[in-house]
Amino acid sequence: MRAGLGTAITACIVCIATLLASGFGAFPGFTDTTLILGYSLVLVVGLADFVGFAARGFHRIILSLLPKEVLWRGLVLTGVAGAYMLGLPFAFGAFLSGGLLVLWRLLYPVSDAALLLPGVVALVIWRGTARRALARHHVWRAAVLRRESWLFRLLTGRLTAHLSGIVAGLLAVTALAEFALTASPASGLAALGVIAVTGVVLPLVARLFAGHLTARLLAPALVPPLAWALGLAATGYLFWRGWYVEPIPPEADAASLAAALEMAQAALPARDHLAAWLLALPRSLETAGWVLAGQGADFAFAPIGFILVLSYHALIGGALVRFTLDCACALLPGGADEG
Repeated sequence: MRAGLGTAITACIVCIATLLASGFGAFPGFTDTTLILGYSLVLVVGLADFVGFAARGFHRIILSLLPKEVLWRGLVLTGVAGAYMLGLPFAFGAFLSGGLLVLWRLLYPVSDAALLLPGVVALVIWRGTARRALARHHVWRAAVLRRESWLFRLLTGRLTAHLSGIVAGLLAVTALAEFALTASPASGLAALGVIAVTGVVLPLVARLFAGHLTARLLAPALVPPLAWALGLAATGYLFWRGWYVEPIPPEADAASLAAALEMAQAALPARDHLAAWLLALPRSLETAGWVLAGQGADFAFAPIGFILVLSYHALIGGALVRFTLDCACALLPGGADEG
């Protein structure tokens, strides 16, 4: 576990540094996706080390004798083959987003160093949101304003684009981090299914509209309506599972709302910092919804509880779709272009 945590921390530091540096104009010859896929070899090599340690620890002699070079080269070959067979946007978007959430679930109870993983999620969503907003604003500015006007130089759109990216990143990463920690295995598989479907739909729609839209604006034009459509579908699916399939959370039967919230917080790893407080927000939203909805149909607040539970699943579904799209669209034409 220590070897896996160290590898994940190293890869997160490299990814965060890459995203920040490229955001300020570094590495102009490479997309974010290309750089992160290159740095993901760090994880692959670390995984080979981890398998070797685990094999010796569990006395799997044959597995421990497998050369690390053969193991990590085989993993790389499998990843590359899968990427080209399934399509790069699907492979990168689905595997990166799903992999980060799984690593977060495994590593955060062990160490606070795992907080670097949500940092990568927030950066990906921030950059995707900001770059699409900038591309759309540049089209509007070029069509409406004269280049010699001082308004053309003033209204760059950077401030609002980056603010919207920061807000979207914070909302999404808070919801995803809490969900990944507290979801049941069945709900986790359902979330991975949403990620996979999103990663498959994006390249299909992009291929359909590639002959109609300019390459630079392909991602800025397609991602917002796709995010709404797939987000609504994901919300309906996750809410249906949570309301009708999953067992009612035990905190719904608490004697009071305060007691239910206390029980809900106990399900999270015990921490005393800002990140723990942020993780408690979506957890409290869902818990309050279940408590109010469980009061009975004749209770005045029962509809409010229904709305709160629905809002929680809408937050999760929208965040899953948005993160996968932001990961995947970086490989589409215009996905990494600020315009």
